[in-house]
Amino acid sequence: MAKNVLVGKGLWDYVSEDEVRPGSIAPATPGRGAAIGAGPSQVTPEQKRWDTKDAQAMAVIALTIKRTITPHIRSCRTYEHAWNTLQAMFGGRNAARIEFLKKQLDNIQMDEGDDIVEHLTKIRDLKEQLLRIDEVIPEKDLVSKTLNSLPPSYLTFQTSLTLSLRANPEPLHFEELVALLLQEDQSRKNKSLQVDGMDHALVVQNKNKGKESAHYSKSSAGQSSEKSKGDSNKPKKKVLTRHK
Repeated sequence: MAKNVLVGKGLWDYVSEDEVRPGSIAPATPGRGAAIGAGPSQVTPEQKRWDTKDAQAMAVIALTIKRTITPHIRSCRTYEHAWNTLQAMFGGRNAARIEFLKKQLDNIQMDEGDDIVEHLTKIRDLKEQLLRIDEVIPEKDLVSKTLNSLPPSYLTFQTSLTLSLRANPEPLHFEELVALLLQEDQSRKNKSLQVDGMDHALVVQNKNKGKESAHYSKSSAGQSSEKSKGDSNKPKKKVLTRHK
C-alpha cells in the first residue's frame, strides 16, 4: 500500500535508491539526511529539496502503517532506513502471505448456480489484498484465471470471447471482463424470465382448455339428459287394432 502511494506521489525513487542525496557518493544511509552538525549554510538547495522529499516519504509511511508498528521506525532518519527496517521485520511474513493469496486465486472456482457477482467480488478482493502488500497480478493473468474459474455452463461464452480476443490485438482488462460477465448474467436472467413466462402461459392455457372440455362435456350431458326427459314426457301414440 505504501509503495503505491509513494509511486503516485513521485517519491518512490527516494526509497528504491534511484535517487541519491546530492553530495552523496552512495545511496542515502541511516542518519544521512541533512548532515549531522551541519549548519544551514552548508546545505545546498538540491540537498534541501531532497531532504524535503525524503521527509514527505517518511510522512507517507507514518500514515500507512499501524500505530503498533510506528515505534520500530521512530529512530529512523531517512525513509530508506525506515523501509529497510520494515522489510527486515515483515518481508518473510509478506512472502508467505503472497503465496497463500496466490494459491487461493489459482484454486478459486465457481460452481453451477453460484452468483456471478459474488464470485467476481471474491476474485477482486484477492487481487486487492495482494496489491496491499505490493504484489501486482498482471491483467492478462487475472483475466485468464477468471475465465478458467467459470463452470461448464459458461463454455460457449468462454469460446466466443477467446475467438474475439484472437481477432483483437488489444488486451482485455479484468474490469472489462467483469462488465462482459455481468452482461452475460443479465442476459441469462432475462431468458429465464421469458421461459418462465411461456411455461406459465402454457399452464394457464391447458387449464382453460380443461375447463372448456369439462364444460362442454357437462353441457352435452345435460342436453342429452334433457332430450331423454323430453322424449319420456311425450304422449305415446296409441296403436289402433282393427277387429274383424
